[in-house]
Amino acid sequence: MKTIFLPLACLITFSFAEISNITKLTLETNTSTLNLEEKAKLTLIATYQDSSTKPITNNIEWIVNSPNSIEINATTLTALKDGKITLQAKGKNIVSNSLTLDITWIVNGHNLPPEPDKALNDSTLLGIDVNDNGFGMMWRGGYMRNIRISILYI
Repeated sequence: MKTIFLPLACLITFSFAEISNITKLTLETNTSTLNLEEKAKLTLIATYQDSSTKPITNNIEWIVNSPNSIEINATTLTALKDGKITLQAKGKNIVSNSLTLDITWIVNGHNLPPEPDKALNDSTLLGIDVNDNGFGMMWRGGYMRNIRISILYI
């Protein structure tokens, strides 16, 4: 902590330790599983060159593999979409450890599976009648077989 005395009775106090001398960042949370719309507390602990530690809350950049799955306001995380997310914090060009959180969707006591990826879900299977001739390709036992698809209308 450094104190500077200036004329006109101004006193400015600031801490150099909060912005410099950080050697490590450790990200912690109070849970690893959340239901949709639940909240979790995030704690980012800075380790300094003198081995002292202190939680920090300012100038944090959050690194998330699925940004639409969560919302972070200060140090409170809110689960928005089900799935598995990986979260890190970055401060002063130092990246913290990774946290993995499972966000579930529980309805009437049942844990529902994650919502499928729309792009993947809307795609077609490769090799199934790609040229509309009634023939498709299928893998069986390590080799490829031709199969004919017939539709009988009654």
